[in-house]
Amino acid sequence: MKKISVPLFIILFQFTFSFGQSPYHTSWKTDGFIFGGAALTAGAGVVLENRVTPLTAAEISVLSRNSVNAIDRGATYNFSKSVSNVSDVCVIAAAMTPGLFIFDNETRKNLTTIGTMYVETMMLAAFLPSIAKGSVKRIRPYAYNPDAPLSDKLDGETKKSFFSGHTTVAFASAVFFSTVYGDYFPDSEYKKYIWAGSLGLAALTGVLRYSAGAHYPSDILVSAVVGSTIGYLIPYLHRKSSSDGSSELIPSLNKSNQFSLRYVMFF
Repeated sequence: MKKISVPLFIILFQFTFSFGQSPYHTSWKTDGFIFGGAALTAGAGVVLENRVTPLTAAEISVLSRNSVNAIDRGATYNFSKSVSNVSDVCVIAAAMTPGLFIFDNETRKNLTTIGTMYVETMMLAAFLPSIAKGSVKRIRPYAYNPDAPLSDKLDGETKKSFFSGHTTVAFASAVFFSTVYGDYFPDSEYKKYIWAGSLGLAALTGVLRYSAGAHYPSDILVSAVVGSTIGYLIPYLHRKSSSDGSSELIPSLNKSNQFSLRYVMFF
């Protein structure tokens, strides 16, 4: 997956329009820390991935699937560009699901907060695998498959199996979307369907990456855990408590519609 650099603008003073009650809030302290960490992760990921050198034809010729552990060995029999293309479509669909919040009146009023959280989620989900890929340099399963073209095996991506970026992004999106939906609509009868549908799409993405010969089962499992953790942790860090760490300089006009200038206290 191509990485897109995201310009980071952190503003100390915030003019906020607030309509209704949101379960989340943004702040300089929380979002400055997260964006800073995400930026460092992105930088490290790009540098490490760019240092990965492709396999040589000689190295490929001596590869043996018997050297792969028994649990992961089955993946070395897989290779399919068409399945890989379908997995691309699935991860894009998964990443777009939080966009559905724009169609609901309640969540649409808080799109800035939700969008900030989602950008943080996607930055971490996209670049944490890059650090692992550039550090571990695990050879992808298709490199062991004699049916895969040599040209594909000689590509620099061949040594970037651990762990799956597609699956990490898919699970991060799924858990983020389901968690935020549940926090906004705790009594909704559709929560279980949201969770089932989004996780199902994420799991399908992982299965397709395995079937394409791009990743081992262990890659997929680690990706699912990392992605799910990110997708839950970011909303969790933004949940409002009895004191959200900010103060209003201008009193609220009323409970449902307010315009305020807020500042964040540092201690």
